[in-house]
Amino acid sequence: MSKTAVIAAPPNMLGVPRVDFYPEDFNSLLYTKGYQIVIEPSFPCPCKYREVAAQSICMNCMGSGLVFGSQTKCRGAILSINKSTKYKEWSAEMVGTASLSIESRFQLGLYDKITVTDSSSIFAENLLVKKVRGKYFLQTGYNILSVDMMFRYVSENEPLQRIVEGEDFIIEGGRVVFTDNAINTIDEKRKISQGDSISLRYRHEIQYLVIDIPHDLRNTYVLDYQSSDNQEMLPVQATIRKLHYVIDGLNLEKNNLIYNPTAY
Repeated sequence: MSKTAVIAAPPNMLGVPRVDFYPEDFNSLLYTKGYQIVIEPSFPCPCKYREVAAQSICMNCMGSGLVFGSQTKCRGAILSINKSTKYKEWSAEMVGTASLSIESRFQLGLYDKITVTDSSSIFAENLLVKKVRGKYFLQTGYNILSVDMMFRYVSENEPLQRIVEGEDFIIEGGRVVFTDNAINTIDEKRKISQGDSISLRYRHEIQYLVIDIPHDLRNTYVLDYQSSDNQEMLPVQATIRKLHYVIDGLNLEKNNLIYNPTAY
């Protein structure tokens, strides 16, 4: 049995004022006032079989189940969603959450990574020293730009050991890599070993993950010079959140999602 589509009659628009949105005006605002950002599209790693967890030994996703594609540089407007807490109840669910708007020619997907390249922020965390392929390092939550301070726990009765950049560690590929001097020192109290507890405070690139796209469909009709309606796409809007909040929320191993060695 075939179905017939019923076309609804349009309302009487005679004498009704018309309001149009002009995408170029939005794009001009984004270009002149937006931040410099880098978009990295995400997709599930094929090592994950449907409901089975991602393979922890996979070198493509490092056990996170997500892989990021080629970078796209553009400009975006980022506004905090949780900024008006003075007049409403504070919500922990909104911490680190912001709204992102970009030009319509760029598309966003869930868990795409957004990096703001012309700004930085401060983050502090406690990590354990890891050893992979002969290198001792800290897999920090963000790409490190500079380290403000770093300390190692020795024992409950001894002061914290200060870790010095250049002497004990270097920043390589956005993470902390310990030097041979720190690993092979004859002073056992100062020697860096796998599993040591290290706390550090550092400056980093601001990074987000897309957690929602509230306006997947965001088009408008604009009259051309011949008074004909043409459909135009408006800027894309997405809800984004600071990287470490999303990773904890996804119950993924911390840091695996960030330092993805695969580039396409």
